[in-house]
Amino acid sequence: MKTTSNSYENEEKHRKHPKAQSGVYEVSYLGDRFISVDDYICDSLGYSRDELLSTNPLELLDDESLNAFAELLLTEEQHEAKDYSATYHVKAKNGVVKTFIAKLVEFRYTDGFPSSAIVSATDVTEEEKSS
Repeated sequence: MKTTSNSYENEEKHRKHPKAQSGVYEVSYLGDRFISVDDYICDSLGYSRDELLSTNPLELLDDESLNAFAELLLTEEQHEAKDYSATYHVKAKNGVVKTFIAKLVEFRYTDGFPSSAIVSATDVTEEEKSS
């Protein structure tokens, strides 16, 4: 599956799967650590909260997904519209690669500089398989 930053395409995919639930996590601006994760994210990936909080999120992504994350950082640096979503491939604890549609909710700032991003994510792995 191609990683994309096209918000419209990702919104359409999400609409096709209205039963899909979403989770929320906060990740440091450079993406090297989770600041918070909710139960949905933990359950979807099979990790405990403590395991995820001690994991570098970038290590869970494939190369295409790393590129999508880099685009997210550029969105903030270029002060573009923050309506950004992307498809990410994430390795779960059991080794299975799952597909998530993640949407940027907001950037948080400390002393005028971006410090973290709040992201809403939906596991669409099963829906992708049945498409």
